[in-house]
Amino acid sequence: MEIVQNGEGKTARIKTRKWADMHHHFREGKMLKLIAPMVRKRFAIAVAMPNLPEPTTTSGAMTEYRERILSETREDEGGNTNFQCLSTLYLTDTMDLGEVVKSMSLGAVGVKYYPPGLTTNSESGVQNPASMWTRGTIPYLVLSFLSTSGKVLLLHAADGFDEKKNEIDPFDQEKHFIRKTLPRIIDAHSDLKISVEHLSSRAGVDFLRKHGGSRLGCSITPQHLLCDRRDLFRGGFRPHNFWWPIFGREEDRDALREFVKEGRGYVYAGTDSAPHPISEKEKDGCKGGVMVAHAAVEFYLEAFEKMDALDERLENFGCINGPRFYGLEPSKEEITFERRKRVLPTRFTFNKEGSEIVIRPFRAGEKINWQLV
Repeated sequence: MEIVQNGEGKTARIKTRKWADMHHHFREGKMLKLIAPMVRKRFAIAVAMPNLPEPTTTSGAMTEYRERILSETREDEGGNTNFQCLSTLYLTDTMDLGEVVKSMSLGAVGVKYYPPGLTTNSESGVQNPASMWTRGTIPYLVLSFLSTSGKVLLLHAADGFDEKKNEIDPFDQEKHFIRKTLPRIIDAHSDLKISVEHLSSRAGVDFLRKHGGSRLGCSITPQHLLCDRRDLFRGGFRPHNFWWPIFGREEDRDALREFVKEGRGYVYAGTDSAPHPISEKEKDGCKGGVMVAHAAVEFYLEAFEKMDALDERLENFGCINGPRFYGLEPSKEEITFERRKRVLPTRFTFNKEGSEIVIRPFRAGEKINWQLV
């Protein structure tokens, strides 16, 4: 890692290993063709989420999707790429355990849990989280296999309902899962490696600070380090600041910042870049998720500068901790950013069936202080 200061004592240039994004939504079709090259510019490694319209539950679907992503990151005429696309399966109540075993043998790194109805394409998720600690169920058998194989259970850590079937406030869904559901999973599968995805709450920080380590880690997004729920409602509802998990209170954001500043080895970058067309964002019942792939590392740099942590903690968080948690080696490639004010794009487009599809990215048209060299 190299850091160059300017005459004002600020970081003017920063070189790190190429980054690892441990949580990315590449999407499909023309959108994938738009997204994958953006990811490759900044990241050497990325974990691809499996919540496609048709959930990725088989080895064939997993390998085919991985190849589609890799085909959009080819770097020479021979079709070669150094980019590592880490594949995952979608945990369901009916998946074939044999397909899970085969997928892991073909390079998948884990299985993702989705709470039904609480995020995009989550309807096929495990209907009752208790099945993850109830012997004999398919989710229990899958988690048992992950425990013995050293693979990872990735958690969208949210509960939609409590034990009495009362609907949980969206701002408390992660807190409930962390306090009620996660301990049951850990108790039932003590050897299971678990990644809490896009940690967003002070309750989550408190739990991970106490229990985190080689078997329990978490990814944190740049947007949850930069924003709180005021940014979601300032001047009216802001659909292009809306993710699941939803932005929390200022105290949640500040807890995340302090946690990241501590430099713990089981805390790592995961952008949760999740693009949707404007037609799916600017409507009643809008989709949660926004594109950050266009400037993901720059957003992390902005957050780390706010935290006064533009030092080795940045490279550990962004480049080293995630791969090592998954039992992989960090990239040896390097990437450089300079302090240079620029205006972020306001839109990205692609053509689908004769129509122009528009995506509005995070912080569209706003200024940012960093530029990829």
